[in-house]
Amino acid sequence: MKNKLTYLYFRKNLKDTYSEKELRQLFGSIKKMDEESRGWVAAWMNGEGYPKDEIEDIDISFLIDECNFQPLNAIIILDWLKNEPEAAKYCLQRYLSRGKPDENIKFNDSEDLDDSDDEFDMENEFIEY
Repeated sequence: MKNKLTYLYFRKNLKDTYSEKELRQLFGSIKKMDEESRGWVAAWMNGEGYPKDEIEDIDISFLIDECNFQPLNAIIILDWLKNEPEAAKYCLQRYLSRGKPDENIKFNDSEDLDDSDDEFDMENEFIEY
């Protein structure tokens, strides 16, 4: 049996860092990750630390300490590096050349959530890992 990370647990732990819309979008992105990457998110959220993997010569410590990404954003970037290394490295290089710190990825903060939220059942959404 696989483990589950519920949206309610995810939201409870990150509600002070991200807006509701951001949480839903990030959760949706995490659901699309492979099982290993979803496991990284769950382990981090459960206090088990960061992934030890190095992808394309980049590890999470570099993304957090040197690039100033929030841990969840750094995990998402590691997953991107796994799946689309050239695109991820190109964007990361452009980001670093600008020297801008990560202030959390900001989305349109309007109260209107997109149409996909009609299908979002906060009580029953989960990620398997």
